[in-house]
Amino acid sequence: MNDIRFPESLDRNFRAFRKTRRTIALLTAFFATLFLCGAVFLVFALTERFIDTPPSMRTVFLALFLLVPIPFLVSVFLVWRRSSGDRSLALQIQALHPEFGDRLLSAVELNEKSDSDSGISRELVCAALGRIAKDCEGESFEKYISRKRMRRFFFLSAIPVLIFLLLFICIRQLPINSLARLFFPRSKIARFTFVKFERLPQYHRVPYAEDFEIEISIAKDSIIKARSVLLSFGSDSNLPLPVVDGKVKIKMAGIFNPENLKVRSGDFCDWSRIIPVQRPVLAEARASVTYPDYLGKKTEDIEISSGILKMPEGSSYTLIGTVNRSLSDAEISKGSRVEKMRFSKNVFEFSEKSPKSGERRSATWKDLYGFAPAFPYDYQIETVADNPPEPSISPDTDTVFMLADDIRIISIKAQDDHGVAELGIMMSEINEDRRAEAKERPIFSAAGDNDSKELESQYAFSPAKLGIKDGSELSLKAYANDFSKRKSPSKSAELHLRVLSKDEHRERVRDEIEKRIEEFRSSAWQEETLLDSSVDAEGKETAASPEKRELSALSEQLQNRRLAVDSSLKNAENAVSLLNEAAKNKEIPSGVVERISDAAKEAFKAHSLISESEKKLESAFRSEQSSEKKAELEKSRDLSKNAIDSLNKGADDLRAALDGLSGLGLPEEAAKIARKEKEISEGVKKVGEDKKKAKPKEKNQAEETAKKKMESLRKEQDKVKSDIADLQKSLQRGFAESGDKSLLEAAEVIEKEKIMDKSDDAAKHMASNDLQKSEKKASELADAMKKISDSMAEQRRKNGETSAANEEDSGRASDMLRMALAQQRILEESRALLPERGEKGADSKLPYKLASDQSELRSQMSRLVQDIPQDSPLRKMAERSSDSMEKSAKAISLNEKAEAIEFQESAISDVLDMISAEIEDSLPESAKDSETVASLDRTAEIRRTSSAIRRLISGGGGMKGKAVSDAENLSLGAAEPFNAFGQQKIVESRSGLYAGEIPEECKEAVEAYHKAISGTEMQTE
Repeated sequence: MNDIRFPESLDRNFRAFRKTRRTIALLTAFFATLFLCGAVFLVFALTERFIDTPPSMRTVFLALFLLVPIPFLVSVFLVWRRSSGDRSLALQIQALHPEFGDRLLSAVELNEKSDSDSGISRELVCAALGRIAKDCEGESFEKYISRKRMRRFFFLSAIPVLIFLLLFICIRQLPINSLARLFFPRSKIARFTFVKFERLPQYHRVPYAEDFEIEISIAKDSIIKARSVLLSFGSDSNLPLPVVDGKVKIKMAGIFNPENLKVRSGDFCDWSRIIPVQRPVLAEARASVTYPDYLGKKTEDIEISSGILKMPEGSSYTLIGTVNRSLSDAEISKGSRVEKMRFSKNVFEFSEKSPKSGERRSATWKDLYGFAPAFPYDYQIETVADNPPEPSISPDTDTVFMLADDIRIISIKAQDDHGVAELGIMMSEINEDRRAEAKERPIFSAAGDNDSKELESQYAFSPAKLGIKDGSELSLKAYANDFSKRKSPSKSAELHLRVLSKDEHRERVRDEIEKRIEEFRSSAWQEETLLDSSVDAEGKETAASPEKRELSALSEQLQNRRLAVDSSLKNAENAVSLLNEAAKNKEIPSGVVERISDAAKEAFKAHSLISESEKKLESAFRSEQSSEKKAELEKSRDLSKNAIDSLNKGADDLRAALDGLSGLGLPEEAAKIARKEKEISEGVKKVGEDKKKAKPKEKNQAEETAKKKMESLRKEQDKVKSDIADLQKSLQRGFAESGDKSLLEAAEVIEKEKIMDKSDDAAKHMASNDLQKSEKKASELADAMKKISDSMAEQRRKNGETSAANEEDSGRASDMLRMALAQQRILEESRALLPERGEKGADSKLPYKLASDQSELRSQMSRLVQDIPQDSPLRKMAERSSDSMEKSAKAISLNEKAEAIEFQESAISDVLDMISAEIEDSLPESAKDSETVASLDRTAEIRRTSSAIRRLISGGGGMKGKAVSDAENLSLGAAEPFNAFGQQKIVESRSGLYAGEIPEECKEAVEAYHKAISGTEMQTE
């Protein structure tokens, strides 16, 4: 069977048509893609002429450049890949060339049917195909394909290609730069411009709040040389600036916040972020100082204070500075020389060995932005000489008094800039010329180290351990050495120390007791004054309105009460100091120490009561209800009364201690021993009675109880023996001091009667539980001591009456003279300083001070009254003067000026009358009755002296308020005072009187008066 084949001519035409159609489609897509890419490039290049496109925009253009031709490429790809059959080609040709009709389609269909078993005659098919092939012979199907679209895209794509070639030929950099920036959008390739300046930095930092200048130069490869630029900065835009010599200088005022700077010229456009930055600041500057080797100190970091670097001579240092920003350069100037400094990150260093004092250094630096500090860091070097140490010794007093067996803590201290190597004490004896002997010996030393700029130590100084005798005077000095090579140590001022004998110490304790008695009496009287003032203050406070409460008398009373609290505390502390000092001397009887201890307890009790009284008074002052106010005032007064009782009791205890120390209380001491021994005797008797009353079953227990009680009584008997020994020594000492034979006789009686042996016998019998003999011996001993006590008291009474009847002591006249001068001084101060009625004083403490002085003077007058016999006319005048002084003190405390002055004038008048009466009494009876010329002349002279003194004092000669000199003070009967802490203060009078200076105009009259009544010369200077 013959196969039916498609005509070869038709098949060849069909293949040619298919190939041509694909080629045209590919060329069309190519030209379209070339056109679109060229268009994107030209748009990008055109945009670049106006703005410097950012990377994001360039990325968008690159995406368009790559993505726009994709649809065409896809369509071409699909055409290329898609295989078109003969039927499809026939239809396409028929559409392009309608003259063929459906003949090609029929031929294709006949060919397809011939391949199948459709039953169609093959011959007919072949004939039909041959006919169709003959009709199409000479025809080319590909010529019917349209090429208009391809040509259109060809001409369109030629435009950007020609433009690119033209630009490439004329300005090669432009297309190349545009292509590079387009295909590498994230690169930092600079935009090509016809006008070209040097690029601005993206961030430009300028000094904070300071004017700044930015300079831009035209680039050498700029095609067009611009003549001006447009500037935009902050709120200002398009500011024209000229180009001078190829440069643009931009001067701007200081800014506080970041701003954008934009510069335009032609197609050039650039911008920069202007950021204000603080200049670099020195955060820390210190010096690492290396000390000289002899100091042995480690390298130390010190601060440079106020631009001054202080260090010891011979030291080296390294300046270390820390800046708040990383550095790019650092240098320091030394006079005219400039040296580079080492730096790392934000720290710079500069080392120098042994610099000279007074030299200046100036350091400066630059940070990573190139900024220098506003001011360089200047400092001056000061080398400090290694001065010797400064030792000191305390207590810081002129003279320290102590017993040989006493121990006193001596504190020493030394200061040195670079450490104290050694600190100690040197001692030397003082000879009779009051000069320290040249030979000094160290008695104590303590070692220090380099780090101890201050070294302190204490030394328990004991004269007995050092072999120092009583009566020796010593000079103590603190000495110190530092670590330098000095040969001689530094020494402190001298501390004079006197080692007292037991008797000297006893006398000083006696003087101190007298002062404490005066303090107790004065404090008690001040409390009485404040107590009386409280009553008046209550009435004034009730009458006052609430608005004037602060100006009321109660407010002033409260202020005085607070001062009294401080005074009472000081009084108690002084009593304790006295107690401590008295306890050191074993020669002082234990009874005296006990009395002083009782006085100290009373002083602290009084202080506690006065403090509570002050609190109640303050509560009354703050209370707004009258009932509460009255109740608090009443409690305050009760506490004040109790305090007065305690102070008086303390004064009595001190008086008893003074009597015991002076020998005046020896009869009472003997009576006390007798009473104690009597109690022991009765105790032994009671032990025997209890033992007899015990039942047989309780006999053993009663025996044990009796032994314990007898042992206790034996210990008390040993104490009595010690008291008897102290009494015997006190009697002997009292005789040696006063010459009172009754004291010697009492001491001889103790020896003759073998009182000490009797005490030993009683103790032995008590130890052996011999009740009968113990009771007998104790009773005999009590009777013997009672007899001694009664004998001494009787003799003392007789001596007292005799001395009272015959006493003509010139000291009393001197005391009265002092009182007159003191009262005159208080009168003048009251006139000048006390406020008038209704006025407010400038100093609230002034009334209290004047009242305190007045009360002290009143206490002295009261003691003088006690020394004057009852039948003497002087006593009434003294009592009257004392009463006036008491009223004056109360008036002063209440700010009643007129009443105070009136009572003070009355007191002065009474004292002057006493002086006149004393002068009259000082005249011998023979002189008073005799009419001889000599007697009359002496009487007239003495009376003229008395009148002169009266006129000088009452006429205003008065006190000058100065402290009396030692010579004047001692000439009027003063004794050197004693301080419990071994410190010597201003000399005060023996009886505690006001130690005022006698006026110059009174001295001559007073000297004649003193000579008249005492028969001795008075040393006034």
